[in-house]
Amino acid sequence: EEKYILTGGSVGVDEGKTIVDVILSHDDFTAIKARTMLCTSASDCRLTAGPGLATDYSQVASLAASNLSLSLFSTDKAGPRIVSVKLNVSNGELFIAFDEPVKSNFTFLQEFYLVVGSRSEALTIEPSYVGSTGLVHSLLLHSIDLNRFKLI
Repeated sequence: EEKYILTGGSVGVDEGKTIVDVILSHDDFTAIKARTMLCTSASDCRLTAGPGLATDYSQVASLAASNLSLSLFSTDKAGPRIVSVKLNVSNGELFIAFDEPVKSNFTFLQEFYLVVGSRSEALTIEPSYVGSTGLVHSLLLHSIDLNRFKLI
């Protein structure tokens, strides 16, 4: 069983209600999403709350609770976005950063549009996948593709 301890976000309890809203921080959301066996559906997503999550009107703190099921679970509907691209022209390493974890499937041909001034040129490249450090993926361009980038 895989577990993750939340590091941020917020918890809200509407006065007079018995529902606790847990809003994940971006870092927690990203970390949970990167774990492929955790919270993929409502049935495999449970919450454990420490003591004192809420208090009643007499100021008595709640007890700890574990294995709580979710009353609402929304699946991911938004695809990843590229937030930055960097190219090291010395060694041909291309760094692509995304806003969320992605599966590294860079073995097929990729078409990139390179914009220089008012010119835009499409280049189809076949990079080798080097690896990932979280949200940033590293690709190694072959010398032919790198030289085509340098000519623009």
